[in-house]
Amino acid sequence: MAELARPVFLAPHYDDVALSCGGTVAALAEHGLRPVIVTCFGGEPDGPLSPFAAFQHRWRGLSDEEALAIRRAEERAAADVLGAEPLWLGLPDAIYRDARYLSDEQLFGSLHPDDAELLPRLRTALREALAGAGITPAWFAVPLGAGNHVDHQLVRALGYELRREGWTVWAYEDFPYSALGDGSRELARLVSEHAAAEPWLQPLTDGQLQRRIAAVQCYASQLSVIFRQLGDPREAIRQAAVEAGGGQPAERLWLLRG
Repeated sequence: MAELARPVFLAPHYDDVALSCGGTVAALAEHGLRPVIVTCFGGEPDGPLSPFAAFQHRWRGLSDEEALAIRRAEERAAADVLGAEPLWLGLPDAIYRDARYLSDEQLFGSLHPDDAELLPRLRTALREALAGAGITPAWFAVPLGAGNHVDHQLVRALGYELRREGWTVWAYEDFPYSALGDGSRELARLVSEHAAAEPWLQPLTDGQLQRRIAAVQCYASQLSVIFRQLGDPREAIRQAAVEAGGGQPAERLWLLRG
């Protein structure tokens, strides 16, 4: 019997898909489509932690030794809530790539020159992970890039590589970045630059919205940092979904340009 082709959501980090489009993942799971969430930068640090990486751990109350294991346990729990299968690749998060990114300004700025070699490695790692798990993709989803985090930029660039190979690739709205500061203006600019058509507007039932919220709450180590400017996570997620749907809870994904 042929393997069912499955939607594959590419997350830069453990939590990005649940935060941004967890309701859509839950809706697809309810329809028996067995979505997959692949964390692209889910590997071990390249070497000793930089002071900036160690600070990020302390800020979240994580020990250097247990941080990755805790993040992966949170990811498994969130994926279970959404009805998805979690996978992660071996490439390290930007803060773990030696001393390339040592401040928020660098982390949310231009790619470091040494990251130029990451894109082909990322594509190879994705291909091998999906083949190893016996997963046939139906289509892919990547971040649109709100917030400009370097890892989000890289995964969006991977989306363009997949488009050139002939895949259908959707771009999801990066939350919470799209809800911060000039997020709506930035989102409009990114849509103009990267979207090929009007958005796929996925209405969310109350149950699907609640599963998105419950999945996000699985990331206990991250909540105080993620929502430090937005307040109560449940209300912030609900409000973002209502705004996306123009009055009714929904999530938006855009077809990535070819």
